[in-house]
Amino acid sequence: MTFISYAQNYEDVILYRALGDIGAGFYIDVGAQDPVVDSVTKAFYERGWRGINIEPIDYWFNKLIADRPQDQNLKVAAAAENGILQFYEVVDTGMSTFNATFASKHSLAGFTIRECQVPARRLDKICDELNVTVVHFLKIDVEGAERAVLAGIDLTRIRPWVILLESTEPNSTVPTYEQWEDLLTSRGYEFACFDGLNRYYLADERKAPLKEILSKPPNYFDHFIRHSEWLAGQQVQKLEAEATRTQKRVEELENEVAKLQIESGDLREKLKIIQEHVACLEKSLFESRVDLQVVEKELAEAKKMASHFRQSLEVRELELKAVYSSLSWRITEPLRRANLFVKQSVRTIEKR
Repeated sequence: MTFISYAQNYEDVILYRALGDIGAGFYIDVGAQDPVVDSVTKAFYERGWRGINIEPIDYWFNKLIADRPQDQNLKVAAAAENGILQFYEVVDTGMSTFNATFASKHSLAGFTIRECQVPARRLDKICDELNVTVVHFLKIDVEGAERAVLAGIDLTRIRPWVILLESTEPNSTVPTYEQWEDLLTSRGYEFACFDGLNRYYLADERKAPLKEILSKPPNYFDHFIRHSEWLAGQQVQKLEAEATRTQKRVEELENEVAKLQIESGDLREKLKIIQEHVACLEKSLFESRVDLQVVEKELAEAKKMASHFRQSLEVRELELKAVYSSLSWRITEPLRRANLFVKQSVRTIEKR
């Protein structure tokens, strides 16, 4: 199984090479900061280890609570004595410190400094309260407060197998180990190696099997990959999966387009037939309109002639009425009747 390294300087690779066979071990992380980014303990937590995370800054402490629910997360500082200490938070960094000189340098460099007071606890008192007796490694990253942290743990009772401390001034190669190393070497710990940033110390009773293992820098045979590289690989896999899905969708769309093109050809043919039929209907309609106009014209002329005939008839009727009403018509009425009688008698004789 490939080891994913989260630590800034591959500290977790070195520690896991030395302590990985333990299984579910125990750690203490003083100055834990982010539970994932640059974390020395994240890889161990993923493999079943549990421990204590010491972090006095609210922002980082809340992230630890969210990511490490099975660890003991304490919002305190580790110090030589229990109490309240002046603290300088270098906002959004891992450089917060109890050292006013370091804080001033960070401020001059453009960082935002937030002064506050934080509770401080001795490490051995914390271990006693949590019934911790075995610590496989103790990691200390406290930006200048290393001596105070070491002074707060009774190394005759609580003996971490490995202790590693950041041993240079912040963002510098200037060594600081001479300020606190005596608190280790005088209490049964021996220097094992320096990785360019941290110094590793081994309990005398553990150095025989572990010193040689710790002496080698991270290498090919540790079979590890940086967390950032793992994330990049995950992103590549995600993009490849999306590309596969996209390609499949493109093929589906191409098939749909081809089908629609065939259907479109059929529809164009049907449209052509419909258009031809419409043209025929329009022609018939035009011809019908022409015929209608002719009929309407003839009807108008017939109506005109009928009107003329009605007028002529009315004139004749008036003339006839006038004749019937005239004096001469009345005087000659007996004559017309006699004439009619003679005509009827002649027709009767002829029939005989």
